[in-house]
Amino acid sequence: MREELNQIFDLEFSPRVLVEASAGTGKTYTIVGIFIRLLLERELDIEQILTVTFTKKATAELRERILERLRQTLDTVEGSDPPGDKDPFLSEIYSRYGKNLKSAEALRRAMHNFDDCQVFTIHGFCQKILQEEALIAGTPFELNVSPTDQLLMTAADDYWRTFMHENSGSEAGHYLISKLTSIAATPGELISYGGIKPLIDKPYATAEGEFVDDPKAILKDLIDLKADLKNLWHAEKETILKIMRTCDLSGYAQHVDSRIRKFEFYLYDRSFSQDKPDALVYLTSDYVYDDENLRKNGNPVPEHPFFDLCSELAEKAGEVKKVQSTLLIQAFREISERRKELTAESEISSYDDLLTNIHDSLITGENSAELSGKLRKRYPVALVDEFQDTDPIQYEIFSKIYPAQNSDSSLMMIGDPKQAIYAFRGADLHTYFRARKDGVGSDYTLTKNYRSTTGYIRAVNELFSGERNAFIEEEIEFRPSEAGRENHTDSLVIRGESVPSLSVIARSGIDSNKGNACSFAFSQTVKKIGEILGMASRGEATIGDRPVRAGDITILISRHKDAKTLQRKLKQIGIDSVTKTNQTIFETVEATKLEIVMNAVLNPLNSRAVHALLLTGMFGQDLNRLHNLTEDEERYQSLSEELMELNSVWKRRGFYAMFYEIIHKEGRLANLASLEGSERIITNLYHLAEVCAQEERINERAPRMLHRWLLRQMDETEREEEKELQLESDQHLVKIMTVHASKGLQFPLVFCPTLWMGHEPSFHKNKIKSPVEYHKPGESELYINIEREKSERRKAAETAADLESIAEEVRKTYVALTRAEYGSFVFWSTHTESLFSGLGAALSGTEKTKQFIEDRVKLKDGKEPDEGIILDRFKELSAVPEIGFEIIERDEPLSDIEITQPGAGDEIEFEPYIGRETLQVKNRVESFSSLAGHSSDPAEPDFDQVIEQYSEAFEPESESEKSQKESIFQFPKGATAGTAIHKLFEHESFDFSEFAANDFGNAVEELLEEYQFDLKWKDVILQMLSDVTGAEIPGFSLNKLRNDDQIRELEFHFPAAEVYGDELIEIIRNENGNTIPDSRSQMYLTGFIDLVARQDGKYYILDYKSNYLGDSVDDYGEEDLRHEIRANHYDLQYHLYTVALLAYLRTRVPGFSYENDFGGVAYLFVRGMKPGSSNGVWFHKPDLSVIQKLEQTLGVMKSEPSNIINPAEE
Repeated sequence: MREELNQIFDLEFSPRVLVEASAGTGKTYTIVGIFIRLLLERELDIEQILTVTFTKKATAELRERILERLRQTLDTVEGSDPPGDKDPFLSEIYSRYGKNLKSAEALRRAMHNFDDCQVFTIHGFCQKILQEEALIAGTPFELNVSPTDQLLMTAADDYWRTFMHENSGSEAGHYLISKLTSIAATPGELISYGGIKPLIDKPYATAEGEFVDDPKAILKDLIDLKADLKNLWHAEKETILKIMRTCDLSGYAQHVDSRIRKFEFYLYDRSFSQDKPDALVYLTSDYVYDDENLRKNGNPVPEHPFFDLCSELAEKAGEVKKVQSTLLIQAFREISERRKELTAESEISSYDDLLTNIHDSLITGENSAELSGKLRKRYPVALVDEFQDTDPIQYEIFSKIYPAQNSDSSLMMIGDPKQAIYAFRGADLHTYFRARKDGVGSDYTLTKNYRSTTGYIRAVNELFSGERNAFIEEEIEFRPSEAGRENHTDSLVIRGESVPSLSVIARSGIDSNKGNACSFAFSQTVKKIGEILGMASRGEATIGDRPVRAGDITILISRHKDAKTLQRKLKQIGIDSVTKTNQTIFETVEATKLEIVMNAVLNPLNSRAVHALLLTGMFGQDLNRLHNLTEDEERYQSLSEELMELNSVWKRRGFYAMFYEIIHKEGRLANLASLEGSERIITNLYHLAEVCAQEERINERAPRMLHRWLLRQMDETEREEEKELQLESDQHLVKIMTVHASKGLQFPLVFCPTLWMGHEPSFHKNKIKSPVEYHKPGESELYINIEREKSERRKAAETAADLESIAEEVRKTYVALTRAEYGSFVFWSTHTESLFSGLGAALSGTEKTKQFIEDRVKLKDGKEPDEGIILDRFKELSAVPEIGFEIIERDEPLSDIEITQPGAGDEIEFEPYIGRETLQVKNRVESFSSLAGHSSDPAEPDFDQVIEQYSEAFEPESESEKSQKESIFQFPKGATAGTAIHKLFEHESFDFSEFAANDFGNAVEELLEEYQFDLKWKDVILQMLSDVTGAEIPGFSLNKLRNDDQIRELEFHFPAAEVYGDELIEIIRNENGNTIPDSRSQMYLTGFIDLVARQDGKYYILDYKSNYLGDSVDDYGEEDLRHEIRANHYDLQYHLYTVALLAYLRTRVPGFSYENDFGGVAYLFVRGMKPGSSNGVWFHKPDLSVIQKLEQTLGVMKSEPSNIINPAEE
């Protein structure tokens, strides 16, 4: 029976104690109080109390809190007067131990020996035990812990080499290799999350799937069947085709040619790209002999062994997915075993090894009883903080040391299952449930909230209370919180009226596009913040007796990438903000920049290292100028000489001297200052430089050793260094951070614009890309399903995993909404998946959410259930005075908001005028890249992925990549590769209509040499060109396109009203954009259209995309392309192209009609295209109404023929 713990002295010590601490109830306060009680009541020494938490930052904070509490307690015990009622714990201390000399001596001794205070992370504790008890634990005396698991990578490489060698001698072996590489292209990918990493990270889990004894034998049978079918097809093709074309199967004859084309491609394909073509099912005896498929009164299909053989082949091909599951489990077992061998030969351990070594020593080791007894005697009591974030291995370690029936020891577990949001780090909430089921002598809950106001506490209670079980997991019981401070009643007051503690602002309708939903929520968030700060500057928005300040406001988001969007929108109305994350300084972009600087100085003659240095921003952002620098031999030589001199400076005078010289020379600091967010960039660089200089000095690291040290810090999963440096000015700014980063913190006002974002259920995904982790009802054991097909078991696993993921989203929502002290604003836009968001599921409850998953519900306009299922619930909640609800029918543009921010201090500080930061130019030039936010330079080409990983082209090919069979999927990625592919299609000798008949090989060789690619790619490129030429595009045939019916690289340049990319995207994606006022200043839009083509009297826009989406044509399907189009804002790009082309065509085609004369837009993702298929082709003809709205917004008038200039024709 769980009891409420009203004060710390009510807690009874027992072998197992569980304390559930809801948000804001003083968890750390309670832990520290229990610690003091153990010193005084149990008379333990400070080194006998083991305290465990989960981050090094938390251990440091907990140590500080314990030390401070020791001081306060000692002062209270020795004081002459009681401390008063402000701190109930100290009041009770005084009443029990006041003037007690023995207690005072115990406290003084604890403070004197505080360096022996045993506060650790779980990994730190395990490392300490392995080092101190190496003999009993059976581990090396010298234990070196590596933050990266190099032994695992070595084991994977060994497995990969062995597998390739053993299977390279037969056709079935090659087929088996193709099945492995379809899962993972490299050893690194094999041990990633898409491969076997879930099994490696969670060795306690049960692998689930259907496996086969001899996977190669199955593939050999399939190859033999395919050979038999090929022979039969050669001998009987005409007979079989006659049967198929003349049979009475309903709707069959009209599809025969396309199905046979796909069948023959499969039959003669020796690359094993398909296990079973989709068309095969229509060729099986099961289909053609089924009377249900006949036309009315139709005759049965004549029997032929071909159809029986197709059925046999289809059945055997169905077993290939089991082959892939088997490969995964075999790889896991063999790599794990190989890693154990390597570990036995090495003195290096990973962080996970620390846990498994202690676990194995305690559970199955020869000296397990001796080790557990020794630890129990050394640490009679253990306090485990954040217990909801443990996993089975950690729990079993503590459970073995502290048996549930041992009265001489105590395991005290403190946490909150409602705040378990770290599954992605390996936390397993079901371990918490298991601990409770295993039995606890004392089970308590903390319910008094000392963080929030009385009104806000009532609002949160109302949201999560009720019989519907908002938290989904049956084991989680929500108990309403009580106000810890009854007089804490202040609230946000606007113009004399209190604002509801929890305000929900929503709009009606359903957004199928997440971008549109984000646009609404973010705009409303920024608008509301602007309104509040604007009124605060006039004294009309207050908290208590003071105006609201920007520093009072925190925006909590679900995704890191949304921070920049919100920052930009806030800046648009004059509000500065700062992003806060759990990032360390080593995870920042600046760490990468500094590593590149180090590498270039250490390798001044390495062109790749120098080229990467040029792209750090120190040398400016003009790509043309940077390219010219590399082409100018004299300037390039000068830079190399400078780097050699800096190398000498580093060796002679140290790292910081080198860093200072390179950053302050030739205006490089000014170049960095011109970047967006320059204050943060420069601060982080200097912070990193200081940390590196300190490491160099303390550990006497030579230059190359310091470089390797920095690389290790960047790779670490648990870092010891400081968090990202906070600027002094940050405290006065609006803060933006993720929900995860906010855990444990509190803020006056919280804005939540992303709680509508839902978990994407598995039934929305057609492909299987990774294992599924889940628990079965009522069980604490973790299962990992590694099947590669949508079997019934896989579907059941996915359903259970979906429910667990949604439950974690609910917990994230709880964390977000319990950070506020005075109030929260929730901005809701109903998306198709919002039922599976944390807030959506909390409002619906467990049973309805389960039903939505089972029914595969996807919200759509005009269908039940609609947005009312959530909005109506908000309306019901708004009956409570502390909850407000408002529906916004029309999203007002941010440009209408004007605010004056209140100052950060009480006095106005004057600074000398040093000129404008930027000078606005009336006629600005914009391209798609600059509008979409990919670049600030409109002169930069619009080629895909031009910004993506600049230095990728400079990195050497890995050995695993070299060993693969070359294909277009392995062809290099990045800007250079994209440019080369574009140049191929633009080559003067390239002709779509004549490609099959002409030899284009020489041109390909020339281009590969020009862009410094190996000639081994020649055949790959020729095959790609052939695939693209033969692909299907709706209403258009590339292989029939003549040169006189096309314009390549059509340049446009025309005046337009000044707009931002997101304003245009609003119009494109929901046809609900606002027309830009005439007063907006003018800009010029410019760009290049890859290909404008004419065929059958219609005009088309074609664009080549070299984007890498995966190693299979299946990765370039319609849904994959839809995601890529939207993620990169290519829809904005081709709508702008369409506007430009229409203006051009209207001046040259008499009576031009959009509906009749414009065919549409085709974006050709060349890596995924194949003959006779539309795979890899994104085709769209924009609605005329959207184009007209864009023309109106941009100010592109049909009567201005001079708007478009084609230099080629001029």
